[in-house]
Amino acid sequence: MPMSFLQFASNNVRRNSRAYFAYFLSSAFMVMIFFTYAMFFFHPDIGQTGTGGIARQGMQIAEVILYVFSFLFVLYSTGSFLKARSKEFGILTLLGAENRQMNLLIFLENLLIGLLSIGAGIVSGLLLSKLFLLLASKTVVTEQLGFYFPAKAILLTIAAFVLLFIVISMATVMMIRRRRILEMIKGASKPKEEPKTSWILSLLGLVLLVVSCLILSQDELTFKMLCITAVTGILGTYFFFTQLSVMVIRCLKRSRRFLWQGPRLLWISEMAYKLKDNARVLFMVTVVISIACMSTAFVLSIEQQSRRDFESMTFQIEFNSYEPATADANVAKFEDQLRKEGLAYEKWESKRMYHFIRGSSGEDYEYVIPVSSYNKAASILGGPQIERIQSDEAIRIVPPNKEAPTEEMADLDLGPGEKNVRITKNRVFNLPGSTLYLVVADDVFSKILNERPQIDIMQYYKVPQWDHNGLVTEDSSEYKISKRLEDHAGSMSDAYARTRAVNYIDLKNMTGIFSFVGVFIAALFSLSSASFLYFKLFVELDNDRAVYRSLSKVGLDTREMKRSSAIQIGVLFLLPVLVAAAQTAIVMNGIKDQFDFHEVWTPIFTAAGAFLLAQVIYFLIIRSRYVRQLKKVMV
Repeated sequence: MPMSFLQFASNNVRRNSRAYFAYFLSSAFMVMIFFTYAMFFFHPDIGQTGTGGIARQGMQIAEVILYVFSFLFVLYSTGSFLKARSKEFGILTLLGAENRQMNLLIFLENLLIGLLSIGAGIVSGLLLSKLFLLLASKTVVTEQLGFYFPAKAILLTIAAFVLLFIVISMATVMMIRRRRILEMIKGASKPKEEPKTSWILSLLGLVLLVVSCLILSQDELTFKMLCITAVTGILGTYFFFTQLSVMVIRCLKRSRRFLWQGPRLLWISEMAYKLKDNARVLFMVTVVISIACMSTAFVLSIEQQSRRDFESMTFQIEFNSYEPATADANVAKFEDQLRKEGLAYEKWESKRMYHFIRGSSGEDYEYVIPVSSYNKAASILGGPQIERIQSDEAIRIVPPNKEAPTEEMADLDLGPGEKNVRITKNRVFNLPGSTLYLVVADDVFSKILNERPQIDIMQYYKVPQWDHNGLVTEDSSEYKISKRLEDHAGSMSDAYARTRAVNYIDLKNMTGIFSFVGVFIAALFSLSSASFLYFKLFVELDNDRAVYRSLSKVGLDTREMKRSSAIQIGVLFLLPVLVAAAQTAIVMNGIKDQFDFHEVWTPIFTAAGAFLLAQVIYFLIIRSRYVRQLKKVMV
């Protein structure tokens, strides 16, 4: 019974299943994540939750990012498959296969893998949907999301990815059509040429990386500077893999004392070819992991900073009525509400004005307050009092997470003929706002008021019973009372209240959305990067088997083969994540001051460690499969 064309295509897929495995797994994972996000997006209860609207927008953005990445991943992977199988296609053409038949074969193979990926992804998504919705309820929205049959999500996923695989299949047909038969038959069997590198491009890559680091070390970073940093960093990374890394291997090869030791000659000689052949893949993997690692570290830094801000907030409630005519009445109403909630409190009324600093470290501002006001706050918070201050001096109050400016004079507008005050000392103390305060004598503050009567009056309330509550949750009494207080202040047309509990929970919910969206995209990026490398290794497997078989005939044993192949695979898998970790550390330290992050090393190590662990697991699995194939040909 003659074989149908569809059977022929399915047999080809089955025969190449070893190489297709990682590609299929990554594609199915993409479909699963896309489907689960769509299932969340179309959930009938999501619009009724407090953060549902923001979460839905986040999912929508994630769907677009995921779909664009899926298109690029499938396009690149398919192009690599065609290159690896060009000899097979050349033989079929030589045996009489027409262009129409070749096009149909390639189209059917790609579509078959695509349909299998879509089916596996949707089924996996349905099986994990209950767990996904439970996780979404915990991290993104506060209310429980029930299970429902996601018909719209299924239809959207099928339509989106069927279209994607059809477009990619048509594009691959165009790729193979341009090649000649002789070129296809030679395929990957062409003899390897000595990898070519350029000292100029190697130095250029190094210079670009140094330039990006120098820009990030500046005190003030503008959007333009960040764009330049991104461009120089990406170009520098590209030249690092295509030129500089190969140049380093070439230098190692010239050192006979280092080279002629054990199996070093084998793996160093092969490493130059592997780095050059896989330079673009390593570059893409590094960029993908860097983006995911930086995003993860950034979100973790925000979460860490929000916890620190909550714990260091000296006054749990602040209230402002910005219309002087109604200020006293509004304050009285708000304090009446505090008493109705059963809260005992200590109050600090802060009368202050802005003072801009223009110095060597850039531009900043600080609040100017009289010494009597400072002593009142210090008394409530248990801080040191300022016993005496001269009319020509000032004391700068610096929060623990800031560095004091170096300027010694304060250019205050005290009126005609008056001298500027001299800053005699800096004192570390945590006043509201986590900003700088300039404490002056009461009579000096009165002179400033005469020249500049516009001042800012804020009411701060310390609730002793909340001092040792720890981090709040949405079920805690502090959060519920704080929410009612903010709503009460919001009912006044010219006033507002801010509380540490509501600020913390709102930010926690926001970062929860980013974490929920980002963790799956980061996992997808990590798996896809492993898929790229897995496929490239198994494309070169036949050539490596021939090399190791020949070497085994002249004395190479299995232990040396394992060591040599493990080093080569390890470099390919671990070098990108190490470069990405270094880039993440440089970028996060560069932007730390821009976002007032107190400490970023813990988020950096957490994010980089997670990706490194994932790459190590991928490395161990793929090394095991790879070595198993090589052992079969050892004599």
